[in-house]
Amino acid sequence: RKGARNAPWWTEECALAAAGYRAIRRLYPLGFNQEVQIAKRDFHRVVRRAKRLYWRNLINSFSDSSSVFKAVRWLRSPGAFQPPPLQVDDVVYETQLDKANALRRATLERRTAEDDIQDPWIEVSPRKTIPFPHEISLEEAQDATLRTGNTSPGADNITVKLLTAVRHIIGTHLRRLFEGCLAIGHHPKPFRAAEVVMIAKPGRRDLTNPRAWRPISLLSCLGKGLERLVARRLAWACIHYGVLHPQQAGALPKRSATDLVAALVHDIEAFACKKVATLVTMDIQGAFDTVLRNRLILRLREQGWPERLARWSGSFMDDRSACVR
Repeated sequence: RKGARNAPWWTEECALAAAGYRAIRRLYPLGFNQEVQIAKRDFHRVVRRAKRLYWRNLINSFSDSSSVFKAVRWLRSPGAFQPPPLQVDDVVYETQLDKANALRRATLERRTAEDDIQDPWIEVSPRKTIPFPHEISLEEAQDATLRTGNTSPGADNITVKLLTAVRHIIGTHLRRLFEGCLAIGHHPKPFRAAEVVMIAKPGRRDLTNPRAWRPISLLSCLGKGLERLVARRLAWACIHYGVLHPQQAGALPKRSATDLVAALVHDIEAFACKKVATLVTMDIQGAFDTVLRNRLILRLREQGWPERLARWSGSFMDDRSACVR
């Protein structure tokens, strides 16, 4: 940035590499050219080398205890982040409890079920029946629960790492639990209790606005394993039995944004002979927050999914609780 103070490790070589990278970027503003990627890689290499050399020389130059204490101060944590007061309409919330309640109302209680239907169990006549067996193998249960990242646990503080350590003891019980849940169509109450952590959205500077914060739900790792198992089976069945449109790519295996872009490029090239190509995009604001329980149950039954899966989905969405940490 012009007028800004250079970093202490910044060298003339870094400046030349940065200038070269900027020059190539101006020639290819979209950044898709191979020369742009090579220049970017070379620039990052120069910066890493300059940083490494600067800190190595600085540490080697320490000659007394004061220099060592100075280095220790560099590593000292700046302290816990203190978020600013929240402002909702004309009301300012300053205490931790008031801010937690304000964020809960603004992010977790902004939707209601007023538009939901009363009875999702009315008689339906689906055009086909979609198989969804409730039997679960031991490998499938363990794969959905244990072969994942070591995500943050919920209120029970049981981590994936801990479950992996005792998998030989709990494996059969885990399979029976998941199998029983699918057989009777029930999602256990402890799996529906979440601890919510508010994380500031990237790039948002006005942290006094509740919309600048994103709620992250911390759920039981066991419950997330059951969710993952059901989601994988649903995704596979949706593709195998043609439930969703062939160009639907969200949360489906072997379908990604790259596939959608390839389909879009194909359509645009088809209209390249002096014709107009039109692209329509849309975004559903708060899509996950606005799913209506009874309408979802009815839609599953209309598509031909088993009744026990519809009951499990209803139990999954019913009587959920959350506390803002």
